Amino acid sequence: MVAGPIRLVDRAFLFFGIFHYFYREKFDGVWDMCYTASHSLPHTYCIECHRMLYHRLDDSPRGQIIKLLQRNGPMGIKALRQALGVSDTAIRQQLQYLITDGLVLATKAPAKGRGRPGRVYALTDNVRHLFACECEDLALALYNELLMEQGPEVVQRLLDRVGQKLAEQYRYQVRGLELQERVKVLSQLLDDRGIMSDVTEMEDAIILHEYNCPYHELAAAHTEICGMEKKMLSDVLGAEVELTHTIVDGHHRCSFVVKRPVPSIDPTLSRRDAKEKRA
Repeated sequence: MVAGPIRLVDRAFLFFGIFHYFYREKFDGVWDMCYTASHSLPHTYCIECHRMLYHRLDDSPRGQIIKLLQRNGPMGIKALRQALGVSDTAIRQQLQYLITDGLVLATKAPAKGRGRPGRVYALTDNVRHLFACECEDLALALYNELLMEQGPEVVQRLLDRVGQKLAEQYRYQVRGLELQERVKVLSQLLDDRGIMSDVTEMEDAIILHEYNCPYHELAAAHTEICGMEKKMLSDVLGAEVELTHTIVDGHHRCSFVVKRPVPSIDPTLSRRDAKEKRA
């Protein structure tokens, strides 16, 4: 295995490893394909999968628009112009390409005062295929098969083990850092692996946002997948994590609230302060 954080495409392949454990004879051909892919060896399917992952998510104008809409949700021409620093005409041209490709949808903006309402632009569900490989249908079918034959308790134990393996890939990269830095480094590692993310800092917490789900179809049908992701992040960061928003629930991002540790108070100091006040 190649050391370092698991790539987005490899997460789907890791799920296949679970099913292969139980169905190795039935699915040997599938696993051979995925094993080859996950080790980046020459393979037609994997080349296409990587093209699907990255061919639009570069620094091209269309790639930048996709990233902005993925992070911010629906945006108008003015907001895109301010973010990109190019003309309205150039933005409209790129948006038209994206609309033609079925990646962006134009809708009327909420009315503000008099005048003709403007338009806002949002990503369609087709954008998910730029971030995740076409293994999702197979992963979902195999997951359902495993549930029927082995039961939910066995599946949950396997998910726990998968989460631990994912955490191991990231944990050593953030070891020795303060919590704030651990979250920032993890966000960058996720970005590097195809999971668009960023960090919002608050007084009592740090929020890690993920803007694309590495296993959307699976999580939409089985919410325990979201629980596995939350537990994995908690293990990596060594902190309590709460999942407050998810893409599968209709939000444009998943939000993981990382709780800052509460400073411990020496009880002897508290008693001393109380005595001094009484005196």
